[in-house]
Amino acid sequence: MRWVLLTFLLTSLCFCGLRRAVEATDTHADAFWRFVPGEQSRSLEHLEPVFKEKALRILRDLEREGYTVSIDATWRSPLRQEMLYIYSGLRSWVGLGEATQRKHQGSCHTRVSPNKDPAALALDIRLSKETSLKEHAAFFHRLGELARHHDLRWGGNWARRNATWRPFNLGWDPGHVESLRCR
Repeated sequence: MRWVLLTFLLTSLCFCGLRRAVEATDTHADAFWRFVPGEQSRSLEHLEPVFKEKALRILRDLEREGYTVSIDATWRSPLRQEMLYIYSGLRSWVGLGEATQRKHQGSCHTRVSPNKDPAALALDIRLSKETSLKEHAAFFHRLGELARHHDLRWGGNWARRNATWRPFNLGWDPGHVESLRCR
């Protein structure tokens, strides 16, 4: 019986410790991802040309409407996407929700041109300034309208729900926009 209790205690300690570590990576995400292997770009130059034109139109529309946005990701190396996928599994295991369900082969962020240059078919954006969830949700809904207008797929329409955005009737990844040619 002692072994059962000891095993339970050690498992609980590992779980709680891992959960705290993952929470810390959320709080200090920029610092954490600087040390993760692989590359990630925020450059619009790393988008596939036709998708890039649509993304630029959306960004100009948002800017005209007074939104100041940040690009979180355009292209990711396959290694970085795999690291994100593994991290996502850890997040899920400790009850914090996944970050992605896509390995590098399925991600629109890891696409390359025939000559192996980055040519992502996805873009992750958010508001630049710290705002309330309600303001961010309103921004994401507007982003979704613009994505639909430009014949793009929007992560706010995805059936799977994220606990943060569910109250605002937003899907899993409302800052994600991708080309219809991706999937």
